[in-house]
Amino acid sequence: MPLGKSSLNLNDWPDCYKELFGFTRDEYLSYYHYVKQSRYKLFINFMQEYKPQAVVCYGKEYWNDYEQLFVRGGDIAIDYNDFKTKVYEKSRVILTRHFSNGMPDKIVNFIASQLNKWDILI
Repeated sequence: MPLGKSSLNLNDWPDCYKELFGFTRDEYLSYYHYVKQSRYKLFINFMQEYKPQAVVCYGKEYWNDYEQLFVRGGDIAIDYNDFKTKVYEKSRVILTRHFSNGMPDKIVNFIASQLNKWDILI
């Protein structure tokens, strides 16, 4: 995704972000639009061609985008709030927090157990 950041608030974009991330708020919005128009097509093509066994997405800020890209046929999420994770059983998609906020063992173990439940081979 365009930017890995613990909390993305586009209304609070300090000047230091230009130095830290390499772009201003307006440049970020332009880049994000570009990503949606280009990279998302690549994701969709990849999913159709390679049919991955499962998809794990990191970063709550983009959960809506991930759902649009990877969740199929009206699949409904099971929320696991204790693990800050959503699971789409039919689509085999797991949405979770970004690891830059720390990834406690209980969340890693939960994701691993879900992948094991689906018999995912690595």
